Amino acid sequence: MKRVAIGSQNPVKIEATKQAFEAIWPDEEWEVVFAGVGSGVSDQPMSDDETIDGAVNRARRVREIFDADFGVGIEAGIHQIEEDCYASTWVAIEDRDGKMGIGSSTRVPLPGSFLDIMREGKELGEATDSMFNRENSKQEEGFVGIMTNGVVTRTHAYIDAVACALAPFIHDDLF
Repeated sequence: MKRVAIGSQNPVKIEATKQAFEAIWPDEEWEVVFAGVGSGVSDQPMSDDETIDGAVNRARRVREIFDADFGVGIEAGIHQIEEDCYASTWVAIEDRDGKMGIGSSTRVPLPGSFLDIMREGKELGEATDSMFNRENSKQEEGFVGIMTNGVVTRTHAYIDAVACALAPFIHDDLF
């Protein structure tokens, strides 16, 4: 049995990671463990670089804590392209040898009204809850699910991002 450690206690991130690993390696048995670990970046990363750094930090820390075969860090962030901002998630996965895989989710346009709330020090999840009169949406469908009327769920977006981050491990001979 192989152990995958997830640097979060968020049930959406845990379930998405579990589903991605099981889909890619259906014949392998996975022990899934998790713990909230610090990202080493701001609570709401505001660039791809900062978001990737947070995911990498989480993956390394949680892999070491659990002495796992794989450590998974999932970090949501905002990225500005010219005048527009987009929300997306970056996933970093590190194995025992220190090999790193990085993948991302789709990007969803971020309305300016959300940015205004976030400039007050709130995270995207808090802004989403405020704008849609919700509570703890980040542990449910999240911003992406609400903005797409559930067509793209947070879980599915994370499954895709985890699977993309696993590409270097799936095709080890190419990386």
